[in-house]
Amino acid sequence: MSRRDCEGLSKWELDTPCLVIDADILEENIRAMQAYAAAFGKQLRPHAKTHKCSQIAKMQTEAGCIGICVAKVSEAEVLVENGFQGVLITSPAHSLKGPRFGLIIWMFFLFLARLMYILFIIS
Repeated sequence: MSRRDCEGLSKWELDTPCLVIDADILEENIRAMQAYAAAFGKQLRPHAKTHKCSQIAKMQTEAGCIGICVAKVSEAEVLVENGFQGVLITSPAHSLKGPRFGLIIWMFFLFLARLMYILFIIS
C-alpha cells in the first residue's frame, strides 16, 4: 500500500506488518539523538533493527550519523544496494556463501581503499 492508499484508514484496516510513523516526531527524535551524541563529542551509528527501513536510515545519515548498524548480512545487502556506506554488521555471520560472501569481501575492500586514500591524503 502506498501512503496515499492508507490516508484516512483506521489502523485496523492497514495490512500488517506495516510501519506507521508520525513524521514530525521521527524527525525531531533523529535530530535530538544526533544533537545529544554531538554534545558529548560522540559520533552516532544507530541500529536499523527497530525500523528496518532504508528511508529512515537515510534520514539518520543525512542528520549526521556516521553509518548504520544491522544484525544480519541480508539487512546489510539491502542498505548497500541502496547506496549506504559505513554499514556495520553487529552479529556473527554464519552463512557466508556465494554472492553474500562476495558482497562482504567487496565491502571490506572498499573500506580498505577508502582508508588507504584518507591516510594518503593526510600524510
